[in-house]
Amino acid sequence: MIAVRPGVGGGIELRLGRQEASLLADLASQYLRLLEARDSAPALSPDPAIARLFPAAYADPAAAARFREEGETAALAQRLADAQRLAAIGAGRTRFDREEATAFMRALNGLRLVVATRLGLYTEEDAQALAGSHAPLARIHAWLGLFLERVVAALSES
Repeated sequence: MIAVRPGVGGGIELRLGRQEASLLADLASQYLRLLEARDSAPALSPDPAIARLFPAAYADPAAAARFREEGETAALAQRLADAQRLAAIGAGRTRFDREEATAFMRALNGLRLVVATRLGLYTEEDAQALAGSHAPLARIHAWLGLFLERVVAALSES
């Protein structure tokens, strides 16, 4: 059961079942480890999920490398901070102000991109082919999408 509603002062309030909170804590932990591995070895990343989280900004390899050197550290720091806020849900947090809820939403989206990459979802056709699948990772992807949708709705109502 996922219950997300507008919170006092423009944030959100969450209510998750024990299993959902446990799943989210586990996913958040895996997401943090993936990002921390990127932080410790920024130039070495054969992982396609990392490439999807930090795509090349330019088609020209030299321009893309310059941009990566100048801007990726800040983007990685933001993703790490957002993932840490996502992990707070598993620790029992239920109320988030607007800024925290926005960070939570970005982290959910990043996590969903990682799961989509693991599933090989890159196009709408890929997603349609997977629709209705009972494979565990596909169900997690759908659950994250529903969760993200509810967070967005609650934020837009607050």
